[in-house]
Formats: sequence, C-alpha cells, structure tokens
Amino acid sequence: MDSISQAALGAVVGETVLGPKIGNRALLWGAVAGTIPDLDVLFYPLMDEVTKLGWHRGLSHSLLLNCALAPVLGFVLFRLNGRRASIKSWSVLSLSCLLAAILLDCFTVYGTQVFQPFSNYQVGFNNISIVDPLYTAPLLFGIAVALFLRRSPPARRAVILTGLAASTIYMAATIAIKGQVRSIVSESLAKQNIPYERLMTTPTLFNTVLWRATAKVPDGYYVGYYSLFDTRSVIEFKFVSSNDRLLDGISDSQAVNQLLWFSNGWYTVEESSEGHLIFSDLRFGEIHTDSERQGQYVFNWQLVTNPSGALLKRLDPQVDDAGAAMQFLWNRIRGH
Repeated sequence: MDSISQAALGAVVGETVLGPKIGNRALLWGAVAGTIPDLDVLFYPLMDEVTKLGWHRGLSHSLLLNCALAPVLGFVLFRLNGRRASIKSWSVLSLSCLLAAILLDCFTVYGTQVFQPFSNYQVGFNNISIVDPLYTAPLLFGIAVALFLRRSPPARRAVILTGLAASTIYMAATIAIKGQVRSIVSESLAKQNIPYERLMTTPTLFNTVLWRATAKVPDGYYVGYYSLFDTRSVIEFKFVSSNDRLLDGISDSQAVNQLLWFSNGWYTVEESSEGHLIFSDLRFGEIHTDSERQGQYVFNWQLVTNPSGALLKRLDPQVDDAGAAMQFLWNRIRGH
C-alpha cells in the first residue's frame, strides 16, 4: 500500500512488540522497519523502464531476504538505542514489521514477489486499494493517542491494539466484500450470456464500495463497475479489445515479455495518432471525468521499436480536471 499506511502499520506492530519496554522508540523504529521494503524505489534512477517492472516489490519484498535482514536490523537498532532492549527483542520487532509490510502489499493489485529469488510469481489478492483511508485511519489514531500516554499504563497498549484490530477487521471485511461482489459480477455476466476465461474484481481508488470488474474473453475484455449502493440488478459492461495483433513482430522482445508478465495478462494495446504503440495495464483501472468519454488508464507505456526489438517509455495519464475526476468517482461510489 502507500508509504503512510506501511509506516503506520510498522509503528503499531513495533509498539505491540516492544512498546512497554522502550516507549515511543518502538513506534519510531517500527515505522522505519515497515518502510524499508518499499525503499527499493530509491534505485530507480539507475534502471531502465524494463528493469523497474521487475524490481519494485521484487527481491526487497521476498520472505527469504527479509527473514535474513531482520537479525541484522535488530543488531543495528540494539546498538543505536543504547541497549534498552536485547538484540533478540529488536530482531523480533524488525521481523514482525518487515513481514507485516510485505503481507499488507499482498492484499493490493500491484503484485508482490514474496518467493524471490526462487520465483517471480506475483501475489496479489486484489481486495483493497493501494490507498484506502479507512484502513489507515485507525492505525494513525492509535499512534496519535499513544504518543501522549506513558509507556506503562494499560491504556496505551489498549489504544494501539484497538487501532490494529480495527484495521485488521476492515481488511477482513474487504475480503468478504470482494467475495460478494465477485458473485454479483458472475451472475450479471451469466444473465448477459458473456462466457469468460478469467475474472478480476478490484476496488477503485480510496474505497471498497465501488469495484471494477474485468472479464477476459478471447479477443479482449468486458469491463464494468459495481457499487454497493447500486440499485440496478445488472451491471453494464463495455467491451475493450486487447489488440494483440499490434504486438506482432515485437512479441519476443524483452520489453514486451516483461510487460506481459507484469500485467499478469490484463492489458490492452492501442496505436497513438503519432503511430506509437501504447501498452496499458488494465489492473489499475481508469481515471474518468465524465460518463461520455473513455477514461485514462493509470499505467501506460509507449513501446519504442528499434532494430533489437522494443524499448519502454512510461507515460503518465493526462487528466485535465482532477476535480472532475474525483467528483465522478464520488458520484459513482454513491451509486449514481
């Protein structure tokens, strides 16, 4: 998830593990440990776009590496903090925060390579948005209250555990909601006689009320949105062509193969007015400003062909009116 959520979860886990012994230092170093896996982005300036695709949430998020890193980090924290707790205690804090950060990322759609270096399989449960205030708020509230309480009273531990429990219950609720939405989507596809090969349901940005459904068919996808506040019994689906034929001639290039792997097969290709190929990852959805026009996909790359195959250039979505996009999202969440 986002860096604030990762740091907040790390702080709460750190406080749970070591707070009674070292007070606010547990919050601080828990937040630091929870952020460490996502610091892999600091190496981006040294990489091309193809390498970046496999780097973020790659080896830095592997179970093996972080289990090995925990005692090293524990020793460093032991030395930095005047030996207020044992090396073992600091190592337990480090391991707990690192693993919590990795697990949290697994619930999003991005894909987390927890089995590196043995496999680049991407774990993604797709049940929570990369940014979801309802998950993060209880953690931040618990931290804010704990900062003003002494380390020993039961009230400090109670408020931290309450914040962690609230966020965990909310995460569990998103899994249940996803199951309900998937059932509704499957039923709606059946009513419209749309047979599909694969089905993906993901929450839209900032919430778990509005969901995006993508059903894979041989030549493309049927995409629809469903809000828990919708009154319609049937979801309206729009067809999106995958346009695989546009990749003919460069399908064996490293750039294309990496994009196919990164998108987990959920993609569409378009040809721009300048004649460039644009590869869009469908997992992250679109940014809409109104219901009349096609939204801008969040993750896009321009494929630049050359004699050796193809190169990648990351393209940011062009949204003229961010306010209109947020208003459209809010209206759709409410079932309008």
